[in-house]
Amino acid sequence: MSSEIPMSLNSNTLSSLVLHNAVFKDGHPISLVFSRTSVPLDLVKPTNVPCECASIPCTCNSDCVLPNGPPARRTVHRPPSPTKEVNLQFTLDQFINFGASGSIYSTKSTSISSSAYYLGPFVVKIANRNYNKSLFREAWFYDELQKLQGATIPRCYGYFEAELPEGCTFTPWKTVEHMLPEVHNLKEEPSDNTYDDFGAFNELYRTKLSQFETAPLITLLLLEPLGGPFLHIGSGKPFPDEMRSQLRAAYHDIGCLAVEHGDVRRNNILEIADNTGPSLPSPFSGQHYPFRIVDFGRSQKNNAVPALLDNTHDTDLQHMYDTLPYHVGIPGHDL
Repeated sequence: MSSEIPMSLNSNTLSSLVLHNAVFKDGHPISLVFSRTSVPLDLVKPTNVPCECASIPCTCNSDCVLPNGPPARRTVHRPPSPTKEVNLQFTLDQFINFGASGSIYSTKSTSISSSAYYLGPFVVKIANRNYNKSLFREAWFYDELQKLQGATIPRCYGYFEAELPEGCTFTPWKTVEHMLPEVHNLKEEPSDNTYDDFGAFNELYRTKLSQFETAPLITLLLLEPLGGPFLHIGSGKPFPDEMRSQLRAAYHDIGCLAVEHGDVRRNNILEIADNTGPSLPSPFSGQHYPFRIVDFGRSQKNNAVPALLDNTHDTDLQHMYDTLPYHVGIPGHDL
C-alpha cells in the first residue's frame, strides 16, 4: 500500500500560525494566533535614479537608466494554495540575532495540521516594537525577489500578523529593548516618509499602514534557517578570489531584478547551515552559492540599468572588504 510523499512548504502553504509561550498576561502564558497577510504587489514605489538629463522619466536615451522604468516582477510557478487551511504551531527556541528592525529566533515544538506537508526547520524574524512598517516592506522585497529564493536569498514561507491582546507582554520585544534600550525605544511607528530615500510606500495603502500606528500589532516572517557570517575574519589572509567572485555574482542576481540591496555587510551574508534547505542554482549565474544574502530593510527597486547596479554593489562590497579586519591575523579569532 503506497502513501503520498509529504510536500515541502511553499510560500502560499500556511494560512495561520500559533505561537506558544511568548505572550504573557498576569504572569501566565497565552497562545497567540497569527494570520497570513498578503503584501500588495505595488506596496513600494520604484525609485527613479536621476540621469544626467535630469528628466524623469529619462528623455536622452542614456545607458544608465531604463527609459521605461524598472521591469515588472518576475514570478515563479507555485503550486495552488491548499484547499483547506494549514496551521502551524510552534514555540521560540534560541535568540539568534537582532537588528534595527527585527530579531531572529530559532523554533521548536513545531507541528503542522496537515500530513500532506513536510515540516522542516525554520526561523522567524519578528519586527521590533514600532518597526512593523519596516518588516512589511521587507516582506515585499522577499516577494519581489522570489525568483532568487533558495539560491541567492533565503526561502520565505510567508508574512504573518497578530494583535497583542490588551494587558499582555511580548517576550521578544522586552528582550531587545533590554539589550539596546537607546536604539529600541521608539514610542511610535516612524512616519511613512522615513522610507522615501529608498522606496516610498504607495499612498493607496495608507489605511493599512495606519494600522501599525494605532494597533499593537506583532508581525513576523517565516524563513529558512541559516548559519553565521559567511566571511570568516581574523585569519590574516585576504579573501580568496573565488569567494569574491561568488559574492559579486550573487549581488548581480539581485541587480538583475532591478533591486539595489542597500546594506552590504558581513552580517547580511550568512553561510548555509546543515538545516538549511537544498540550494538551487542561481537563475542568472547557474552557481550554487554557499551562502544567502539577507536583510532587505534598506533595499530599493529602481530604474538603473543592471550594469549601474553592479557598480553600486561592487563599490559596497569593496568597502566591506576594506573595513573588515581580516589582516589582524589572530588565529581562531572571528568577530
